[in-house]
Amino acid sequence: MTKSLTKNRTVDRHFDLRHVFEIVMVVLIIALATISLWPNFSGHTTESLDQNKLKYDGYVVNQRFNGQGTLRFANQDQYTGTFANGRFSGKGHYVSHDGWEFQGSFANGKMTGTGTITQNNQIIATFKNGELQGQ
Repeated sequence: MTKSLTKNRTVDRHFDLRHVFEIVMVVLIIALATISLWPNFSGHTTESLDQNKLKYDGYVVNQRFNGQGTLRFANQDQYTGTFANGRFSGKGHYVSHDGWEFQGSFANGKMTGTGTITQNNQIIATFKNGELQGQ
């Protein structure tokens, strides 16, 4: 009868450990599922991207540039203005390392709408309705 009691205690301990392991695994699965479904960060941030080739200071929504911000490039170009879905969109100011600047409207990352291109504080071209008007 002593052997039988010893055997039952071993089985009980084995069952207890398995039960604890199952509970820990269920809690871990629930925790990981919650983290994966957690909403993405939205708010102001300062980020270095592409091995510090891009530096962004501004607002993000769902891991994309959205709202007002400044993007600096490794070649010293800089865009300050509005972003939508990660692209230049709305009013902005682009400064090139070559010395020219564009002040005006952007859509889908491109100069559009109205605006002026200046160099050395002189207007060298204008945009109207998304078309280059010349010098």
